[in-house]
Amino acid sequence: MRDNTPDNGSMGFRVLTTALLFGLLAEWLLPWLHYKEWADVYQIGPLLTVVGCVMVMGLFRPAWYMSLLMNGFLCVMTIMLLFKGNDENALQWLANYPGMLAGDIKELFTYGMWTMTSELRTLLLFAGWAMLAPALQALVWMRQVALGLTAITVSYLLILHTWVGIDVFNGLLRATAPS
Repeated sequence: MRDNTPDNGSMGFRVLTTALLFGLLAEWLLPWLHYKEWADVYQIGPLLTVVGCVMVMGLFRPAWYMSLLMNGFLCVMTIMLLFKGNDENALQWLANYPGMLAGDIKELFTYGMWTMTSELRTLLLFAGWAMLAPALQALVWMRQVALGLTAITVSYLLILHTWVGIDVFNGLLRATAPS
């Protein structure tokens, strides 16, 4: 008797589900581009790049410690590209970053979260998404919860439309198209 369930181990299945999942995750961020107050402060391109790279690395199912090292390296390199000044080279920035990060964390615990620097906020954002994306990948592959994630995305978009007033019609079409 032949089993008709998808092979969770096949690369084709993982690539297809990863591409669709990336599209859903992008729909969580894309509506904010049209919300001027948010779009003037944040750029989603670097975040989507980090999420995409993390998901591509997840396709190969590295060991947890390799995934942690690669994702951490990716996040720090992206932060360097975003925040490194023109007067310093990459090695100088990398050498100074641990001290700057320690100072930021000390200031965070001393004065509260409102004193967070842009570098620390961006690092926390990247780290959070770098943990979320592989976790969702694993849920889609092992538990096949893609339809549930689509429903959550549609609900989120409808909430954005209702409470914030963002036009999400195109996002709703894109989120429900693969379903």
